Amino acid sequence: MKQPFPSIRAFISVTASAAILATSVLVNPAFADPFRSSNPRAFNPQTEKAFNAIFSDGNYTEAQQILQQADGDPMAYGMQAALAYLEGNSGKFKTFADKTYSSAQALVKRDPLRGNIYLAAGEFLQGSAIVLEKGTIKGGAEALGKLQRFYDYLDEAEKIAPNDPELLLLRGYMDLLIGVTLPLATPNDAIKRLNQLKGQSNRTVRALVDRGLAIAYRDLKNYSNAKASVDAALRVTPDNPDLYYLQAQILSDWGQRSEAVQAYEKALSKQNQLPYRLTAQIAYEHCKTKEKAENKDLPCQSTRKAIRSGDLSSIANLAK
Repeated sequence: MKQPFPSIRAFISVTASAAILATSVLVNPAFADPFRSSNPRAFNPQTEKAFNAIFSDGNYTEAQQILQQADGDPMAYGMQAALAYLEGNSGKFKTFADKTYSSAQALVKRDPLRGNIYLAAGEFLQGSAIVLEKGTIKGGAEALGKLQRFYDYLDEAEKIAPNDPELLLLRGYMDLLIGVTLPLATPNDAIKRLNQLKGQSNRTVRALVDRGLAIAYRDLKNYSNAKASVDAALRVTPDNPDLYYLQAQILSDWGQRSEAVQAYEKALSKQNQLPYRLTAQIAYEHCKTKEKAENKDLPCQSTRKAIRSGDLSSIANLAK
């Protein structure tokens, strides 16, 4: 599914996986910061629970419930924006994009590093909301202005701490995202940044690093390294359906379609914790891969109707 500016679907693996990590710390302040061994930051414990629900367990349903109790944290607003997009709710997406930015304006006064990271995240989300509302042609110039300010805020953050781990993770993921449609970065840039984060102690962060590397190697068509990276992420967070989905895509692109079908089915086995639109897309890709693997026609187009209507009953059997 092609998406605008340049891919809001990828936002769940970008801003919500990286910039949103800016305040992703554990409840115990002595061990709070997943990146730093000193000066840990504390934050709303519900936000940390939602973060782990999405990025460790791939449980969007649980995260949505938790986030209702996590108002005020820009990380929470960023995740809510991403979830609103996956629901197809552009109005809610814009609301939480604006809240991400406004809460970052307050945060920057207390913590310039994290505040600038969140201001960048807010600009990116708001630019995406403009394109959703006005389209690429009418909203493109305004959205590109947001993209420029996104980089300005990241530059401010780099002036404060150029080797900050959370900043490296954000920029690595953004290199992947923006490089797909704009000549501003490459997968190799992402690999360089993400490799600096290898060996992180927090298991969810380790999985996000390997997930980003898997995407970068996939985009470079280096499927052997892509598979090794996603497998490493799965060893850390083995119940995450998002990672099985990524593994399936890599295997399918690599031509290992039978193995890809099995990976798609592992992702679909947890469809009750995924947004219906994401489930529908996984089911469609599973069906098309199975069609090629078995060299026979399957009713894959029924998933198109499911994507539009939100009715998963027509695709339930495709995971079997």
